[in-house]
Amino acid sequence: MYQEFADRVNCLASALCYAGIEKGDRIAFFVFNTPQMLGAHFAVPLAGGILVPINTHLAPQ
Repeated sequence: MYQEFADRVNCLASALCYAGIEKGDRIAFFVFNTPQMLGAHFAVPLAGGILVPINTHLAPQ
């Protein structure tokens, strides 16, 4: 289970690097509280970026 999660995190981090992000770039994720968001919390810093999570549930009405 943890190995699968690590594989997904590494895959996303590799994809971000391949897409050309550089150290300190801000990467926004617009998703609900899902496993994908959890993975982003690890993958984006692993790739050198800064995660900007966007969650509309936390916005005022």
